[in-house]
Amino acid sequence: MSSTLGSRIRQIRKHQKKTLTDIAGNHLTKGMLSLIENDKAQPSMDSLHHIAKVLGVEINTLLEEHSIYDLRKMILNAHELYKNRAFNEVIQLLEPYLSVEKVHSYELATLATVYAKSLYMEKDKGWQDYLQLAESYFQSMHLYNEIAPLDLFKIAIFMWEKKYDQSLAYLREKRQEYEDAHIELDIIHELGFRYHEVGCLIFVGEIEEALSKVDENIIYQTKHKHFYRMDEYYRIAIIFSMIDQQEERMIHYLTKLDLLCDLFEDKNMIGFSLFLKAHIYNEYYHDYTKALTFTDELQKLFDDDVLYIEELETGKALYGLGQYEKALLSFKDLEQKDLGSLLELDQSLLVPRYSYQALCYEKLGDHTKAVTLAKKAQVEMKKLIKPIEYYNRFVNETYKQLTEQKKA
Repeated sequence: MSSTLGSRIRQIRKHQKKTLTDIAGNHLTKGMLSLIENDKAQPSMDSLHHIAKVLGVEINTLLEEHSIYDLRKMILNAHELYKNRAFNEVIQLLEPYLSVEKVHSYELATLATVYAKSLYMEKDKGWQDYLQLAESYFQSMHLYNEIAPLDLFKIAIFMWEKKYDQSLAYLREKRQEYEDAHIELDIIHELGFRYHEVGCLIFVGEIEEALSKVDENIIYQTKHKHFYRMDEYYRIAIIFSMIDQQEERMIHYLTKLDLLCDLFEDKNMIGFSLFLKAHIYNEYYHDYTKALTFTDELQKLFDDDVLYIEELETGKALYGLGQYEKALLSFKDLEQKDLGSLLELDQSLLVPRYSYQALCYEKLGDHTKAVTLAKKAQVEMKKLIKPIEYYNRFVNETYKQLTEQKKA
């Protein structure tokens, strides 16, 4: 890392494969420039402006302690670490180079952004100071497409913390600000706002509006030939089409999802497609044998590294086939997974596992355990802010059925 003005000038010059003569021109002697690079002479501001101009860099780049090239390398490294969820490593890497008092370059503001996100992920309260620092710099430079990801991160935080009303309100406030200022966001940021709006609407219970937005966004992205989160839009459309008994729409989007899987050959995308098919054959068609063919494919796809979605649908299918003890084993495996970080839609799908376990125990003659688990399903569903009514109704009906049998 360069640490002096002279060494920074020399490093940039050599990186650009320029000679001392190239830089000196008619403004400086070659000898004087050599003295400057070796920190044996200090350039005047006039000379410094000349050197910066010939090198094609801002004068601040020469005056900063860390060269722009070093900082850009660091940005790439930090982004890679963040992508791999190595948040503590990001913090250790960037901490020596950032000050909470001031950010005076695009590169440092970008580093402050990654640093702030990593601090949040590591539950360090200082994250807000650095995010604000980055935001203030980007605002001062009118770099709105750098501010947009910061807004999206804040929206995501509200969602992770299950503050769905606040998330939706903040999202709409920011979108209105951009619209009023006639700011056109890059396509990826526009799609980010659209995607988060759908999630917020689902989590506050505005399902009809959410589904309308899903259709609108699919059309918008198809027009722009962009597939950002398209598989998740299809997933939402498929689940709610099933719930609303709209079979034609459900099959339409299943077909679309299969085409997307063929196009991208993405393992996780294919996995969710198989899960949705198993879910539909369990819930809609009640063809439990067919459902098991999809969970078997899902298990093979992930080389027996069983996912919670496979165990869930396997257990339900086995219950439907009257294999109650095997079903309980599948649900038992599911209990070993940490599912607390899942969002409300996934939790709504998962909570009924307790109801299915209750029904299995009832069939096996353990009525007391059945009622206990049916009640647990109700308790867990009530913890959700806006559970999906289809799954909530099944949980409540199961508890009612079992308690009425007890009275009889």
